[in-house]
Amino acid sequence: MHRCTITRGLKSDAALQEYVESRLRYDYDPRRSLLTIRMPIPLHEILCAEVAGEITRQLELVRDSAYPEAEFAKEIKPFASSRIKLPETLDDGKIEYIIREPDASFGHYMAQFPGVVIEICYSQKNRDIRNLVDDYILCSEGSINAVVCIDIEYRDSKQASVTLWRPAYNIRDGVEVFEASPVMNQETFRTRDGEPSNINLRLKLNDFATIDLTKDYPGLHKHEIVISSTQLCEFLSRAELRQETQERHAGSTNSIRPGVQKRRRPVTPESDSLSEDGPAKRGHYDDSEYLPSSSPVGLDD
Repeated sequence: MHRCTITRGLKSDAALQEYVESRLRYDYDPRRSLLTIRMPIPLHEILCAEVAGEITRQLELVRDSAYPEAEFAKEIKPFASSRIKLPETLDDGKIEYIIREPDASFGHYMAQFPGVVIEICYSQKNRDIRNLVDDYILCSEGSINAVVCIDIEYRDSKQASVTLWRPAYNIRDGVEVFEASPVMNQETFRTRDGEPSNINLRLKLNDFATIDLTKDYPGLHKHEIVISSTQLCEFLSRAELRQETQERHAGSTNSIRPGVQKRRRPVTPESDSLSEDGPAKRGHYDDSEYLPSSSPVGLDD
């Protein structure tokens, strides 16, 4: 397949392109004409949210401090899974953009790329993680300073590990190369028996932005975001519990009063989407659109 087939196909169908751009989380690699739809399960989403929440909490401690680096920390924000377009020069000299939508990212608002990227690894992504990391670090020319990969897919085991990749200059066969290098390589934070190990995930404050944006704050390296293996285990356990609760359709719920009928809005072309002229008009209701409640107990008035 020609590398432009997918993008040309989307551009020729405006409705499909709008749907893909606004509704789907995906990665696109023009070198391989590979479009990958991301469909993370609650376990991955919740674990990522827990880790991102702890990073945010520790950043807020620096923001609220009297340190001169507090002003810098105020400019670092979570970018969530917002799309990253990474320039790649192809063999014919043309520049195309690799599209990645990480599980989470953080960065400075004045930077083109986030400084820190987080990926939760499962079976398929595990096979592609080195390509992902190379794309993030090499295509951004080291503007992405840290890629955190949390691997929770160990069969018949509770083991989980974390890898931290950073940009590095190394000598290979007598030639200086720029590459992604693991400074933590599949370090176990939860053992096969489900117990926390004794490691820490460490990010420096200057990881979150480019050299140009950090040069006026020489003390940034003194501030670290530290997440212990115990914390990572707690985050993973909570995510697993939530996944199990959803799969079993268990957990606390509300119930409407007995005998009360559920009333849905009618499905009309106007209600499917907002028109260019403004909100869609309400349609007529019909008794056939009422659904009786099967709940035995209900909410109080």
